Amino acid sequence: MGNSNNTSSREPWLPFLALMGVESALLGPFLDDFHGRTGVLVYREPVSVDVGSLHILGSAAWVSYVFVGSGGCFVCVSQSESP
Repeated sequence: MGNSNNTSSREPWLPFLALMGVESALLGPFLDDFHGRTGVLVYREPVSVDVGSLHILGSAAWVSYVFVGSGGCFVCVSQSESP
């Protein structure tokens, strides 16, 4: 019986993984933009989003995928460490 309770407590990780992936894909490039604005890094061909004279986002196109992978790793590690 102890195993069935342990299994049922781990089932909700898939929706959480999907949510973390979406959040990471959307927020990651904005967080990465801080590096570009402060001169920490420069991309050769950045994807830039400007509204009039207001700079909204400047990041590489692949940054979203990196943050999705990081969010997924976070979920997997946090689920493997749960009691």
